[in-house]
Amino acid sequence: MGAFLRKNKRLRYWERTLQKLKKERELDGDENNSNYMIWKILRVSFDNLKVKEKNMFLDICCFFCKDVCPQGMSKERALRIWTNSKKNIFEQDVEFMLDTLINQSLVKVDKDGIIRVHDQLQDIGKSIVEKEMEYKYTRIWNLNIDPFHRSAHKLEGLFYNNINNNNINEIRSASFSSLRFLSYDVGISTPKIIVKILRTFFVLIKHSLSLKYFLLDMFGRYKLNEELVDKALIPTLLELDLEVCSKFTMLSNELEYMTSLKILNLKDCSSLRLLPTLVRSLHTLKNLNIKRCSSSTSLPNELGNLTSLTTFDISWCKSLTSLPNELRNLTSLTTLNISEYSSLTSLPNELGNLISLTTFDIRGWCSRLTSLPNELDNFTSLTIFDINLCSSLTSLPNELINLTSLTTFDISLCSSLTSLPNELGNLTSLTTFDMSYCSSLTSLPNELGNLIPLTTFDIRGCSSLISLSNELGNLTSLTTFDTRECLSLTLLPNAFGNLTSLTFCDISGVLNFNIIINRNSQSNFKNTSLKIGL
Repeated sequence: MGAFLRKNKRLRYWERTLQKLKKERELDGDENNSNYMIWKILRVSFDNLKVKEKNMFLDICCFFCKDVCPQGMSKERALRIWTNSKKNIFEQDVEFMLDTLINQSLVKVDKDGIIRVHDQLQDIGKSIVEKEMEYKYTRIWNLNIDPFHRSAHKLEGLFYNNINNNNINEIRSASFSSLRFLSYDVGISTPKIIVKILRTFFVLIKHSLSLKYFLLDMFGRYKLNEELVDKALIPTLLELDLEVCSKFTMLSNELEYMTSLKILNLKDCSSLRLLPTLVRSLHTLKNLNIKRCSSSTSLPNELGNLTSLTTFDISWCKSLTSLPNELRNLTSLTTLNISEYSSLTSLPNELGNLISLTTFDIRGWCSRLTSLPNELDNFTSLTIFDINLCSSLTSLPNELINLTSLTTFDISLCSSLTSLPNELGNLTSLTTFDMSYCSSLTSLPNELGNLIPLTTFDIRGCSSLISLSNELGNLTSLTTFDTRECLSLTLLPNAFGNLTSLTFCDISGVLNFNIIINRNSQSNFKNTSLKIGL
């Protein structure tokens, strides 16, 4: 209620609100139905919303809540669904409306970016849709609630599972001209019913002028005809999610008609052999996920046409041996994930053209990769660089000097690295440096003492490391320092006592360690959890 009144400073507004509350709730005496009374009070906030804000709130209560969308709906995805340039509803407008709901404490966005709504408010929203004619039949999350075929033209969203033969005739006779999003979980439906339903639905939604989001959940547990999916590829679609379609072998060339598509999720389509060359038509695509498409042996050169692409995940594609040079055209790309790419032997120099890249992940089992291209010096926007477990990598290029925006650098388990370039001292934005289990490293460059913002430094398991330089005493922002299992390390530098921000230091598991910390230095570690032992 405080959030509801926060922006209204006029006394008269507050007085009218109080009068409205008095009509809905007796201020004295016991309440016969406390839930009903609470709903009446909270309904005041809903009634004060504008029409578009009300519709957004009802979408969240009916579809983006935990009992309908268990994984939660991200703010980013929801904004895409609500945006409709044809109706002059733009992303900045819908974000402003969502902020209004947040500021009035009707919904919140958690730390992971997922939209959440309180159970009481969710029940209110669903009750409004179920009982009030203005909203009835606009949103359906359970086909057993009520037949909808007579009012299907009003339907804006449909999330459903386990449809049976009794529902199919209703669906077949419906006209979904206003449908904005559709989610189908096959649940325990039989393959025969699934085919029957999909054929019906794909014919109907071709006539929808508003469909933005289409999800087939666990579609891949059955062998179905790829043409069924093709019929869903309509021009207005923003997102196509075919995750875990493990029996799906190819996408048809009809993909070229998906001219508005922004997200294509083919994650865990383990039988998918290749992407069609007509993927070049997806000029609006921003996110492409082919993670664990283990049957794919190559990527089409036409991927270079996806100039709007910002996120590309090809991790765990273990049959891919190379990346096309045409990826150099993806100048809008901010996140590239090629981790767990066991057949990769080299990175094309052309990757240096990806000047917008902020996250580059090649960690884990890229065991054949022996070097990084010098052209990585163009990654001046890169903030996260992860090459964990690239066990054949023998050196790092000096050109890393240009990665001045880098905040996280992970070279852990790069067991063949024997030295680090002095130029790493120029990475002056670095806050986290993980070089744990780089077992061939014998020394660290003195220039690491220039990394003043560094807060976490992990050198555990660097079993060949003999000494640490006094320059590390310059790392006055360091809070976590882990030197466990540095078996050859025998001495801490005198300047170790300068690390006055240290809150955690673990030097356990070092067999031959002579700890030398003078009395003055000891007083600097009063806030430090210092763990010492074998």
